[in-house]
Amino acid sequence: MDKSSPSSKTNPFDMGDMRNYFRVSSEVKIRTVPCSQQQVEKELWPKALSKSPSLLLLEALKITEHEAAPLLRSIGEQNRAVEQYLRNINKRLELIGSYLNESSEQQNDSSEQHVLISEGGIEYKVDSLSHSKLGDYLALEVILSLSQSALSLFGKVINVREKNKQYLIGVEFLQLKELDRQQLAKHVIQQQLADKRDAKAKG
Repeated sequence: MDKSSPSSKTNPFDMGDMRNYFRVSSEVKIRTVPCSQQQVEKELWPKALSKSPSLLLLEALKITEHEAAPLLRSIGEQNRAVEQYLRNINKRLELIGSYLNESSEQQNDSSEQHVLISEGGIEYKVDSLSHSKLGDYLALEVILSLSQSALSLFGKVINVREKNKQYLIGVEFLQLKELDRQQLAKHVIQQQLADKRDAKAKG
């Protein structure tokens, strides 16, 4: 698996002395709008990228699941059957939220694209640089197609490359919340496992 290197001139996540991150090629749905540095620092989500009710539901489900995780582990130490039952309920709620969000995205005619993504940033394609120039701050709504996890992130454009009459935009994530970092790390692992399964099936 490709591992980013801070010394690489073509690395879209080149951030100086940042620790290395594993990055994977993955399908996502992405929407972005420009924002100011002040909005990033104060974590003020721009109105121009309003979140759908289904996306807000997915985010709320992830937060409550994260908050309940220590209690669920404690229950598991006392009764594995109850823990498994509660995890099953969590899974069903997650599936409902994912379905609602998928239906909402289809109505909005949102399209998927292959990107490079890691805990540190994302590289994606655009047709023009009208809203994504080097040094710009962005708000990003990212739906990870593999798990249907919804992420609302801030970032800064740190790399712009032209390829096949399109532009590749490298964005460093800023003000990353711990829950979002965990979701990204989990996604990277899931994608790596999926890639290995696909390679094994083809081999």
